[in-house]
Amino acid sequence: MAKKYQVKADKLARYPDAVTLVVRGTEKVAVALSGKSVTVTKKASKAGPEITKSVPGATQADLKYLFENEKHPFVEEVDEAGSAMTKT
Repeated sequence: MAKKYQVKADKLARYPDAVTLVVRGTEKVAVALSGKSVTVTKKASKAGPEITKSVPGATQADLKYLFENEKHPFVEEVDEAGSAMTKT
C-alpha cells in the first residue's frame, strides 16, 4: 500500500497558516503546511521596511522530509485511503 503524508487535521485547524523550513537540495526553503500558498508580512522596524513574501504550499516530498527527517509533530503518515498508519 502506498504511503502518503498529511498535516494532522487538529493542527491544521488550529494553525491554518503554519510555515516551516524544509531542505531542498542544499537550501532551506519556507513552506506552508496547509499545502496552499500563504502570504507572510514582516512589519516595518528600525531594521528595515515592511516585507511581504509569498510562501509556497508544502508538497508530498516536503511532508515526507518533515515526517522522516525532522519527526515534525504536525505531520502524519497515512495510507492511500487517508487512515493514519502510525500512532500519534
